[in-house]
Amino acid sequence: LEMIGVPIAFISGAFLNGCFTSVRLEKKLNPLYDYVLFIIPAILFMLFLGGTLGWFGDFHAEDLVWHDFFYLYLLAFCCGLQNACIAVLTRGQIRTTHLTGIATDIGTDLARTLFGGIQGHELSLTRKTNFTRVSTFVGFTIGSMLSVVLTHHYQ
Repeated sequence: LEMIGVPIAFISGAFLNGCFTSVRLEKKLNPLYDYVLFIIPAILFMLFLGGTLGWFGDFHAEDLVWHDFFYLYLLAFCCGLQNACIAVLTRGQIRTTHLTGIATDIGTDLARTLFGGIQGHELSLTRKTNFTRVSTFVGFTIGSMLSVVLTHHYQ
């Protein structure tokens, strides 16, 4: 039951972003991307500080308690907030916090650039967008491998 909070937290982050960006765009107001992009590092800093000060317990503990899930929920909230913000900002071209959408978009747009007959500005934009997606995918991969090595090394 505790794990149902992860997608709820992710969706809640996307919802908050929608209030600052999408809703404002629909009302012909300037989106407040800067607010969203301030909230994310503020929460991450709070999590870093809290983890350093032991607010979330011992990371080596085998029992899962409420603060483990609270920590996870805040991370998921930040992921939803960031992913939605960048997706709105780029009109759905880039997602930054998960690989399934990025991998799907890479494959789809690769087919479009090779066989779809797109040309000119659209071809250039599609190539640039796919380069960003591939870079994000590679960054996730390197980060994942590095985290395994560093976690093992630093316990």
